[in-house]
Amino acid sequence: MNLDDAIRQACDTVGIIPPKITKYGKWVQTDTRSGKNGKGCCRSPNRVQKANGRGATNTPDRSNQARTLEVRVADKSVCKIDGCGKPARNSRGWCAGHYDRWRIHGDPLAGRTPRGALSRWLKDVVPSHRGDECLIWPFSRFPNGYAKIRQQGTSALVHRVVCETVHGPAPTAKHEAAHSCGNGHLGCVSPHHLSWKTPIENAADKLNHGTNPNGENNGQSKLTAENVSSIRQLAGILAQRKIAERFGVSQSAVSLIVSGRNWRHSE
Repeated sequence: MNLDDAIRQACDTVGIIPPKITKYGKWVQTDTRSGKNGKGCCRSPNRVQKANGRGATNTPDRSNQARTLEVRVADKSVCKIDGCGKPARNSRGWCAGHYDRWRIHGDPLAGRTPRGALSRWLKDVVPSHRGDECLIWPFSRFPNGYAKIRQQGTSALVHRVVCETVHGPAPTAKHEAAHSCGNGHLGCVSPHHLSWKTPIENAADKLNHGTNPNGENNGQSKLTAENVSSIRQLAGILAQRKIAERFGVSQSAVSLIVSGRNWRHSE
């Protein structure tokens, strides 16, 4: 006996109309043994029409209480992807998740990292890495390029996790996991390139590596080192507002350059 026959037999036993299975796999059907409407559903689940001297009114049916059968039916078809087990929701026989991956990536198995792959990579690949070359994280990253992993519901820096594993906890909360290779923004997590350093020490390393986005290295900078030198030379000749208009920047930007608070490395 298949699922549909079992549902019909159960409905016949209690004397109600067999429910229809919607696309959500659920249907609630009610029968009060009173009149049915054109769609086969009861007009009123808990009340029947009774006439009294003042006309027709709705009163509770005490003698024949309404009986409700709620039939929850799991979708008869499941996703065709091995090991998925979720209900198929489209003509291709895939669940909603695998269908979305196919629509975006062209492959129902693409765009998702297998469960536990990141932890296994940290446990097996990172400790066994040898050599001076960088070990690049092959999974997700932060917008600045640094390797990312989810731990206890929050995103964490992978290179800091590796540094804690190799060198123990940070000496203080302010210490940073610094890269000797200068390729942290490229996703390097090599345990041989990491060590604990203070923010000042780490900033000095960034200057030596050329990875600190100062001056012309900053993609949002409108000025060059030559422009900054000209601004400082004109500071005692023209008003800062005039200098700002000449170089297309704000007066406050000129003030910060002249006072030495910005572009200090070019002094």
